[in-house]
Amino acid sequence: MRKKKGSENFFINILDVKSAFDVVQHYILMDKMLNQDIHPVYWKILTELYNDLTSKVKWLDGISTPFNIKQGVRQGGILSTHLYKVFVQDLLVELEENALGYHLGNVYAGTPTCADDIAFISNNENELQIMLNVLSRYANEHHYTIHPMKTQIIDCSKTKSNYKWNLCGNEINTAESGVHLGIIRAEKNECQINIQERIQIARRTKYALMGSGVHGTNGLDPPTS
Repeated sequence: MRKKKGSENFFINILDVKSAFDVVQHYILMDKMLNQDIHPVYWKILTELYNDLTSKVKWLDGISTPFNIKQGVRQGGILSTHLYKVFVQDLLVELEENALGYHLGNVYAGTPTCADDIAFISNNENELQIMLNVLSRYANEHHYTIHPMKTQIIDCSKTKSNYKWNLCGNEINTAESGVHLGIIRAEKNECQINIQERIQIARRTKYALMGSGVHGTNGLDPPTS
């Protein structure tokens, strides 16, 4: 992410989708896959992967009767992240086509996304609220929920805004920092915060490995360490 101008407004909205992979409606997903113009053979294979799925609940010594599963992509499945991208693609396309979100010159950079890890970026309070309104409608149409309490907005502007953003009627919390794609986004000193975090992770990893011999001259040989 490029360094913004000191006088420029800059807002980062980090979204939290409740059980994102579990709420993907199969019939909506298959309809969207048809619009991807994939080969009919591949589409049939995909539908067979998700047709007639059932599950049972085990409680103490009893097992329930099987029930149909009509939503959710397979946890840990190779295709799951790609299928989820297709599921939310229309939202991202709609925002970009309507020029809602931040631009680097003529390059759109308003919705950096990887699977269910989504962020909205804008330099205008009202524009960000419009993006949230679009998200609210889209989530309602696709039967999933954005967690209003875990969703955060980071105000990186030099002069802080008093704007009250809301999502589905709930006010969104503003925060000094948040995590997106494993990187801490913060109001200020973002680089220093991330460097310190990486140092702490490395230190914890080092300590965790000491028991297996990664230490001093009496441990593993240097190449192995």
